Amino acid sequence: MLKRHGLSRAERAPRPPANRYEYAAPGELVHLDTKKLGRFWHIGKRVLGDGVQRNRRAGWQHAHVAVDDHSRWGLVELRPREDAETCTAFLASVISAYTEQGITIHGVMTDG
Repeated sequence: MLKRHGLSRAERAPRPPANRYEYAAPGELVHLDTKKLGRFWHIGKRVLGDGVQRNRRAGWQHAHVAVDDHSRWGLVELRPREDAETCTAFLASVISAYTEQGITIHGVMTDG
């Protein structure tokens, strides 16, 4: 009805082109992220629709993810926490795994 009376929304303005970038060499930019994932032991109330909670104290897991911007080579590990100690251990694992692939991560400070 609004369209018939000329009162509907105006058409969308064209979007500007996406700002795409890619670093020149592997290891120049490595994206790190975490994602909190709920654990479950059995199919739950949402699937069965009966309201019975079956997964008490199942807890959480955390997916730690690293992706190189240039090569798109990635690493994912499930870890029990996302505290500083766990994230630091994951970063050490990332550096080791990328080194095995022949990728040097630029700008990482090490103790040696």
